[in-house]
Amino acid sequence: MRKGAWWILALAARLALPAGAATQGEAAEVAGLMTPLGETSVSILNAAGRTEVRWADKTKVVLSINWRQLGDVPGVIRHPILFLEQVVEYKVPPGAMYAVKTVRPREAEAGLKAAREAREITAFNLRIQAAPVPDHLPTKDEPFYAGRFAFARGRGKPATLTVGEQTFAVRMRRGQAWVLVCDVATIRDCKPYVTKARVTGRKIDGAIVADEVRISPVGDQAAADDPKLPRMLVIGDSISINYLRPLREALKGKVNVHHPPTNCGRSAGGARNVAVWMGDYRAKGRQWDVISFNFGHWDSGNTKPAYQKSLKTVVAALKKTGAKLIWVTTCPVPDGCGKAGELGASGKAPGRKAGVMARYVNPWALEVMKRHGEIAVCDQWQLVRDNAGGLYTDWWKGDNVHFRGPTAEALGRLLARRALEALQAGRTPRQRE
Repeated sequence: MRKGAWWILALAARLALPAGAATQGEAAEVAGLMTPLGETSVSILNAAGRTEVRWADKTKVVLSINWRQLGDVPGVIRHPILFLEQVVEYKVPPGAMYAVKTVRPREAEAGLKAAREAREITAFNLRIQAAPVPDHLPTKDEPFYAGRFAFARGRGKPATLTVGEQTFAVRMRRGQAWVLVCDVATIRDCKPYVTKARVTGRKIDGAIVADEVRISPVGDQAAADDPKLPRMLVIGDSISINYLRPLREALKGKVNVHHPPTNCGRSAGGARNVAVWMGDYRAKGRQWDVISFNFGHWDSGNTKPAYQKSLKTVVAALKKTGAKLIWVTTCPVPDGCGKAGELGASGKAPGRKAGVMARYVNPWALEVMKRHGEIAVCDQWQLVRDNAGGLYTDWWKGDNVHFRGPTAEALGRLLARRALEALQAGRTPRQRE
């Protein structure tokens, strides 16, 4: 038996309910990080707390995966975990596969005409399965495609959906799409700490009896840790991803550094997802000693009340960990993006324009952080501003907010120094054990 799999078998044996049990009770849904709940139960952890989940005989497990991560390896779906050297594999059943793709009713007919001309459809709202489905093209009354599906076979052979005699390439030329893949995952793949899940079912005796569990692997952030070192969580958007590698290099042998396997985006998303990003921080070996966090670029068109409300929610959640907290100011927008104007009529900031961080976003954020004296500040905005005539000269002349090479390395080194200062300033959860 694989290490850590004992609890899955225990659940299957002890908690499986009779067929049809999940048709009782009220409809319920919960989403979050899957964690163990004692030896014979599982829970979903999110901002609201923990919700117990039980399996029924007919519980269906479905893989939810970004289309761009679906890959083109025959017979297997390889899901690489961002920022971790981990890959989760799912075997595709032999034989034919099928798919259903829903569309908006008002766009069905025009969309089908365009799809026929391009011989192509997008991966939005795509559900792949082994069970056969009758061929179908979308109409206003029945707005969906259905047919035989084939996975991609290298760059020259895209995935396809064949409906009757018409074959459509399935592509995403821009944007992101999450697709559902049935019949490749089971309850054994519902692993604690490393799986994000959305569960739908029926609420019975305070627990949700699952009809369907949509899982997305998030990786085991603790797997490669040096248990003797403190743990750091870095929450941020693509700018934090730019400096993640130099940050890790600067803290190598000193701190285990982790980033959620995603671009953390806007503050409202942070308020919804921060519980999943923090994980089960009360579990031994999964505590956080220092957490840096930033939301700004994605909020450059936000209002002050909405932005600050989300930040307050994030701060309240992070403080529960007992970790040292570091707010990272939002880096500037270069001059090539145009100058920021006044607030809009609804109070929205003017978007990613030069000066928007100095005039609006950073002052709004600092108003929140100053109410919490224990939160340190890593002023990356000031670093970029102070070196406008040096390291960041060319960056300021451009129109790209991202950082590469030496410009990213400087940001990573600055945060590394602030993290070490925070760790030296007092005891952390790991040190209190």
